[in-house]
Amino acid sequence: MKALRFFRLWPIIAFLILAASQMAEAAPAITVSPASGPPTTGITAQGSGFAAYEAMDVYFDTSHLALTVTSETGTFSCTLTAPRSAIPGVHWVTAVGRKSKLAAQKPFTVRTNWSQFHYGPQHRGYNPYENVLSPSTVAGLNEAWRHTMGPIQSSPAVANGIVYVGSVDGKLYALDASTGAYLWSYFMADWISSSPAVANGVVYLGGILRRTLYALNASTGALKWSYETGGGIGSSPAAVNGVVYVGSEDGNLYALDAQTGTLLWNYTTGNAISSSPVVANGMVSVGSEDGSLYAFSTDPKLVYRTIIRRPDPAELIPDLSLQPQVGKRTIKSSEEGE
Repeated sequence: MKALRFFRLWPIIAFLILAASQMAEAAPAITVSPASGPPTTGITAQGSGFAAYEAMDVYFDTSHLALTVTSETGTFSCTLTAPRSAIPGVHWVTAVGRKSKLAAQKPFTVRTNWSQFHYGPQHRGYNPYENVLSPSTVAGLNEAWRHTMGPIQSSPAVANGIVYVGSVDGKLYALDASTGAYLWSYFMADWISSSPAVANGVVYLGGILRRTLYALNASTGALKWSYETGGGIGSSPAAVNGVVYVGSEDGNLYALDAQTGTLLWNYTTGNAISSSPVVANGMVSVGSEDGSLYAFSTDPKLVYRTIIRRPDPAELIPDLSLQPQVGKRTIKSSEEGE
């Protein structure tokens, strides 16, 4: 009898399951890409499950930064820029249907990374995205946390919420940037005065005694590869465009593949290199204890001399396939006011 009742109710149960599934599929949702970045990052927001052909207001926190229109299937795609004033931490991208009031949100994390010695491969020592500390606020600095380890000659790097620093105790440490909590460490059994560089999920750091450059997984500390030079590495590596540059006390400047550690190029100077290479404007510069500053380019005769001709507006050819950000439909003035 119970089985008979179940079979009678099964069509209703199946209908309810299908309806719930369709409702879940149709629920408004958005994605943002990338999910994190510094202030002024360009963000692509894509949505689905909204009403067809509806004006969509897109916000960063409470700032209205974009207006777009959904397709016939209730989807949209638009771009917005994280405000320069957005401080580090979690912020919210919100899409709201102007007429239906259907809404969806997604977090975007603002980070102002300092991922290499003196900020970046140009070693300018300047973070263009810092928007909290200034002459008017720096006097209010107080100790937020402290983590004890061996003596530190290395300069820290900060990337994606993690602080990386080497210690004379032979370890590279990874700490939570907000709390100082220990995340992991890698024992290099070496004297570390080199400063780490972080790029594309990998930490690069050299050691003096073992004369080796290490590449570690930035999240776990697992060793990806290592490269032994002919001398100690007190030079801080620079990582840019898939290449790691580092000097050695053997007098060589090395360029290694950032993913594999394969030697791509090296140059021998007249003495040890303890300075850190700089990569800027298509050139690599480094100082040597032979008393010379070296600059390298793939084409020294043309560097700084390539001139881009100013285009004549009358000669420019438009790409007729491009569409305005609001799509093919025009937002009616009456709809904008609703």
